Amino acid sequence: MNKGYVYKDGKVLIIDENGKQKETEYYDNLDEILIKENLIEEMKKN
Repeated sequence: MNKGYVYKDGKVLIIDENGKQKETEYYDNLDEILIKENLIEEMKKN
């Protein structure tokens, strides 16, 4: 599950619950995408 992100210079560093990090470009609907990713992951667990 995504726990948060840090924005810097047009890029974001996304941090998950295990401390893993991935870097990507920032886009306007990033919050919505991360929420949907978390929902999909939760559904797969159940």
